[in-house]
Amino acid sequence: MKRDKLTPEFVTTMPDKLKEGILYISFKYHTAIHLCACGCGYKTITPFGRSPNSWTLINKPIWIDGQDANLITLTPSIGNFNFPCKSHYFLTENNIQWIGK
Repeated sequence: MKRDKLTPEFVTTMPDKLKEGILYISFKYHTAIHLCACGCGYKTITPFGRSPNSWTLINKPIWIDGQDANLITLTPSIGNFNFPCKSHYFLTENNIQWIGK
């Protein structure tokens, strides 16, 4: 199922089995992982902040209904061009903006 949103979950190490719609973030390993937002099931890995070829992760803490929450942005876009689905999207404040078809 094609997604329009990912929910951040902060972890030290990545779980063995990933859940659809969850963006797992490890600050210890400077990596975010999620299942491709198109629903194909391929694991999408986005290392952040350690090299010129990595993504930039912006974590914006917010307060919603009396609880802490986080809005996550990853830049640049996520292009899964090596996957059969060829998905391409931006992740901005947990929301997915699709590029192309």
